[in-house]
Parts: sequence; C-alpha cells; structure tokens
Amino acid sequence: FGGGGFQASQPEVVEAEATIDFRDAILGTTLALGAGGDTIKVKIPEGIGEGQKIRVARRGAPALQITVHDRPHPNCERKGDDSHGERPVTSGEAIRGAEVDAPTIHGPVRMRIPPGTQAGRTMRLTGKGVKRKNGCGDQYCRIQIVAPPAAPADALDQIEAAYAENPRANLRTEL
Repeated sequence: FGGGGFQASQPEVVEAEATIDFRDAILGTTLALGAGGDTIKVKIPEGIGEGQKIRVARRGAPALQITVHDRPHPNCERKGDDSHGERPVTSGEAIRGAEVDAPTIHGPVRMRIPPGTQAGRTMRLTGKGVKRKNGCGDQYCRIQIVAPPAAPADALDQIEAAYAENPRANLRTEL
C-alpha cells in the first residue's frame, strides 16, 4: 500500500439557507451570500415558495444549494399563489359603502366596499397575488369593522333602530 497520497474529495453540493422578506419572496430579489470566502450574487425568482431550493453552479467549487425561507408578514399570509389579510373599515364605510385604499404586494389599489358589508366578508382583488406562469394569483381581504371608541348616544339609537330584527334571533340557546 506504499506511500500514495490521499486527497479528500470536495462535496458536490454545499447546503445553505437564506431567509428573505415576504415581499422579496413574491417579487423576487438578488442576495449577496458569502460562500467560502467569496461573495456571490444569487437571483431569487419571483413567487418562490417557503422551503424551495435554488441551486447555483460555481466554477471550480461545489455547487451551492440554498433553501429559501420567507419571513412572515405582519398583515398578510400567503396561501399558494394567493395572499390573504384583513382590511379594517369604519362602521359608516360598512353601512354606507365606500372605496378604501388597500395595500397589495404590487402597490396600493382602491377597493370597493358595498353598502351593508358585514364583518368577516372576504373581498377579492383579482390578479394582486403571487405571479405565476399564466398571470397572478389573487389577494383576499377579510373585512374587519372597527367600532369607534365613543359615539353620541342618539347616533347609536338611530343605528339600533335600523335593525329589522335582533341579529341573534335565530341562534340556538344551547350548544
């Protein structure tokens, strides 16, 4: 077995992880990553999903395989190619109807709130979600009615008088 040298082989792939902002996962970005003393730029494609991997070939070095994680957004959640969030409106906007600004990953849009909108109703903003091969997913906004901290008693009496029946009239008294 005489005197031949032994060389450790380099790994074929070096594993790495990167965490990016929600917006960057949807729209794409470029990251500068340190790999073995070198800084390399990695293009993150738009619409990348949580846990997806990107493989980057490097000349004279093992390939780099990056597992991408997206940082949760405080007001929006991704479900496939769609984004979901809540949109607060005032009592008056819900009762009378209104147009309100709605932030989307692609920029703000005007969202129509129909008269008589109930809390929990979900509005769809078509094409304002994650880009995919044939267009974009949608953004869904769940309406949240925010009551004022105080209101004149006579205004509340007028609102209460507008109910045709008790909204709890059809609920069972036992579970």
